[in-house]
Amino acid sequence: MKSFNQIAVSALLVATSVGQANAESFDDMHKQLDIMNNIMKSSLSSERNRSSRITIDSTYLKGQGVLFNVSSRMGLSGLSNYSFSFSMPKPPKAPKAPVAPVGTEDYEIHMEESISDALEMVEREFEVEMENYQHDREAYRELQESQRELAYELRDVAREVRDLEFQMRHADEKSKAELESERAEIEKQRAKYEASLRKVEKEFSELRKQQQTKKEQQQKDRAAFYDGLSTSLTETLCLYGNGLKALPKKEHVSFILKAGGERDGNRYKDRIMVFSKSDITACSADKISAKKLLSSAQSYQF
Repeated sequence: MKSFNQIAVSALLVATSVGQANAESFDDMHKQLDIMNNIMKSSLSSERNRSSRITIDSTYLKGQGVLFNVSSRMGLSGLSNYSFSFSMPKPPKAPKAPVAPVGTEDYEIHMEESISDALEMVEREFEVEMENYQHDREAYRELQESQRELAYELRDVAREVRDLEFQMRHADEKSKAELESERAEIEKQRAKYEASLRKVEKEFSELRKQQQTKKEQQQKDRAAFYDGLSTSLTETLCLYGNGLKALPKKEHVSFILKAGGERDGNRYKDRIMVFSKSDITACSADKISAKKLLSSAQSYQF
C-alpha cells in the first residue's frame, strides 16, 4: 500500500506533467499562429508600406479553434459617410507558394516584393480617388458661395425696387419717368441674377445626382472589396493552412472581418467566416478548390 505522501507526490507529478504538456501544446500554437499571421499580413500588405490599411490579430479558443480578427482602413469605415465614388480595388490575390521553404530569405523577398508591387498600384488608385473627392468638395463649396452671393444680390435688388416704387407714388410725372427708367434697369439686373441663380441651382441638382450615384457605387465597391478580401484570405488559408498543425482536427479556423458586412443604422455589421480544419486540410491537399472551401464555410453577419 502506498502512503498518503506517496500518492500526493504521484498526483503532483502527473499534474505537473499534464500542465507542461498543455503548455508545450499552446507554445506550438503560439508559434504557428505567429507564422500564419505573418503569412496573412504578407498576403494583404507589406512591411515596406507604412500606410497599410489592413491589420490582423489572432487568438486560440480552446475547444473552438483559431480566431483571426481582420480590420481594414481601406477607406470603408473612415469613408463610409463620404459622398464620392471610391472605386475600391480588390485586394491582391494570395501569391502562389514560392519554391523556397517558409522562413528563408528568398521566400521573404519573393513574398514582400510581389505584394508590395500590387499594393503600390492600390495606393495610386486611392490617391486619384482622393483627388477626385477633393475636387468635388471644392466644386460644392464654390456653388454654395455663388448661391449665397446671388441671393444677397437679389435681396438688394428687391429692396431697391421697393424704394423706387415708394418714390414713384410721391413723385411728379417727370420724376416718375426717370424713376421708371431706373427701375427698368434694375429689373434687367434682377433678371440676370435670377438666371444665374437658376443655373447654379441646376448645377447643384446635377452635383447631388452625381453624388447619389457615386454613393451607390461606393456601396457596391465596398461589398466587392470585402468579397475580394474574403477570397484572398481563403486562398491564403488553402495554401498555408496546413501550418496550423497544433490545431485539433475537430476544431475550426474563423475570420471576423470587422465592419465587413451590410450597413445597420450607424454601423456596419461584421462579416464572419468559420472553416473546419478538415476542409482546410482537403484544400491544402488539392482535394477541393479555394472556391469550394469558401462556399463550405459557415458565413454570417453579426
